Amino acid sequence: MTQGPNRATGLSDRAAIAVLEIHGMGCASCADRVRDTLLKRRGVVKVEIDLQHATAAVVFEAAELDTDELLQAVADASEGGHRYHALPISVALPPEGPGGGATVEVRDEVCGMRFRVDRAAASLRHQGKTYYFCTKRCKQLFKEYPGRYVADAQGSNPEDLQRMPS
Repeated sequence: MTQGPNRATGLSDRAAIAVLEIHGMGCASCADRVRDTLLKRRGVVKVEIDLQHATAAVVFEAAELDTDELLQAVADASEGGHRYHALPISVALPPEGPGGGATVEVRDEVCGMRFRVDRAAASLRHQGKTYYFCTKRCKQLFKEYPGRYVADAQGSNPEDLQRMPS
């Protein structure tokens, strides 16, 4: 059973938080443009920009949009000579089902992000192992250049999955 918004925070039990590294965001007007563009996306609740570290913390409703859509929103903020590109640093997703429960976590070998296997945007079999990816772009990079990532591959093999409490 899903709950309504938390009275203290105003967030639903399906709220998630993504921390994005934003390339190309170097001034206050760039930060404002990225923030405003993200806030226009359905499901984005709050955006906090850290210009010094070129990051954005985005609170969003996981049922309404996903990480790929957040990355696209940052790219959509590009205008004129300003081009923005985002990479996920971390994503905290809500627990599944009533009472939560354990979730299986994997590591994207391209960007290094850890996430629940049930939230993988894509997977790929390579040399007898299954690799999981946080975005379709990470899968494409792996597919094009597997030698860059296979040598230090850890944690994406189903036998190596770790149980993480929610």
